[in-house]
Amino acid sequence: MATTSSTSTSLITISGQIQADSFQFSLPVGRFGNVTPVPFILDTGAYEMTFNSATASSLNLPNLGAVTISGVSGGAKAYRSSLSVQIGDRLFRNVKCIVDPSLPTDNLFGLRFLAFHKLSILLNTRDQTITFLN
Repeated sequence: MATTSSTSTSLITISGQIQADSFQFSLPVGRFGNVTPVPFILDTGAYEMTFNSATASSLNLPNLGAVTISGVSGGAKAYRSSLSVQIGDRLFRNVKCIVDPSLPTDNLFGLRFLAFHKLSILLNTRDQTITFLN
């Protein structure tokens, strides 16, 4: 088996907390470069970054078209949107996301953002931190 070596650079390490069997943390997100910290649950089973109605309203996320989403609890009507996400000194613009009015919990940080931007994460459960890596 061949192995390869790659060097990752840390963008930022963020403190969070393990609560109710999930890792919760905050990241600055917003529109037009105006970002504010928003709570997330790390959910690598969720493909898109997903927001509840309250967060979407406070961020003024635009409705970019209806979509039906499905998950563990079944299907739901939602809509596509976009926003900016700041991780360390990097500002990622026009990040695709979903607004799910039926989402009863905190916002979900899904896998697509990491995959699309070729980022990795290091989750330290002992120190309860998440590190984003280039």
